[in-house]
Amino acid sequence: MLDEVYEFGILAVPLDHTSTRRKGAEHGPRAVLDSFWKGLQLDSIVNFRDNSIHKIRKKKVTQYDELTFKIEQQKDIFPAIKKIEESVQLLASHMFPIIIGGDHTVTYAAIKGVLKSIVEKNILIIVFDAHPDVWDTFPNLGKHWHGSFLRRLIDEKYIRGDQIHIIGLRGLIEKNIFDYIISHKINFYTSHQVNKIGIEEILKKILNHSREYNNGVYLSIDIDSLDPSFAPGTGTPEFEGITADTLLHAVEILAMEELVGLDVVEVNPLFDKSQKTEFLAAELIWRFIILYNN
Repeated sequence: MLDEVYEFGILAVPLDHTSTRRKGAEHGPRAVLDSFWKGLQLDSIVNFRDNSIHKIRKKKVTQYDELTFKIEQQKDIFPAIKKIEESVQLLASHMFPIIIGGDHTVTYAAIKGVLKSIVEKNILIIVFDAHPDVWDTFPNLGKHWHGSFLRRLIDEKYIRGDQIHIIGLRGLIEKNIFDYIISHKINFYTSHQVNKIGIEEILKKILNHSREYNNGVYLSIDIDSLDPSFAPGTGTPEFEGITADTLLHAVEILAMEELVGLDVVEVNPLFDKSQKTEFLAAELIWRFIILYNN
């Protein structure tokens, strides 16, 4: 299963226990993968953005595993997190890990797994998300839910706030959450800033910061970073989001960098009968693989 001939390994993580609004993200991995494998049947593609030609690396991608969970009560989330972490650690030790969730708690476990697989821990974390995900506890879910994964990583000393760059924030949050962001020096860029400044300038600034670390970048994409007109199939949609073109272009830029892991989370096909959310999520992964370090 961990054949070194493969360059990319895909881990499907259908975890949806810790989402708080519209359930169904557990169906995301299967829906995204159905679209993804169809795209890899081509031999080569031309990117109309710059007319570049790219070969499809169909023989270098494998589905490493699809995890299963039995969660009947909140305490069952801890063995689930450990299972994800250990799977990602093993995968990342052999090939580039691509994780498809599931809700954003998946990223908490995935980053821990990646950190255990590399020597240098001082990585940069880029998160595309409508929400900052630094809340603390949630009724009946405790400290581990999809709105707290970054806070858990910071409070448990796995990462520092200044290592994090969140892109696409919008909407309304409590003042104490904003205070946490500022006090922990978390870098953030609102969807309004993205639309005004442009994703190229924002990523240039972030990547200049990353070169100070020089230990790689972990990229997490919450599909709700997109405006619901592009991706209605998600549990917590927020209006005034970034465009599909912006996110696809961001992935193309970041594919040229030294990444240590990628996840795409919060795709909920139950709320998108058109299937465009899962198609877009699959294309994000597809473009990344094609262009990675090209």
